[in-house]
Amino acid sequence: MSINLTNQAEVLTVAETAQILRLSRTTVWRFCRDGKLKAFRVGHSWRINRHEVEQLFDHDLRIFKI
Repeated sequence: MSINLTNQAEVLTVAETAQILRLSRTTVWRFCRDGKLKAFRVGHSWRINRHEVEQLFDHDLRIFKI
């Protein structure tokens, strides 16, 4: 399964990522904190590169096995 978010922002918030992945914001936050999803901090908030979300669909679906 491939996803293409080319019309979207390059950097996503936790809420945007949660909506795309159909997960809770808490789950996305935990994935970021635990290193399951590559992300970076901006102040107290997490940001996720769009490319990282696309890679979950293309190569790394095992992340969902919590």
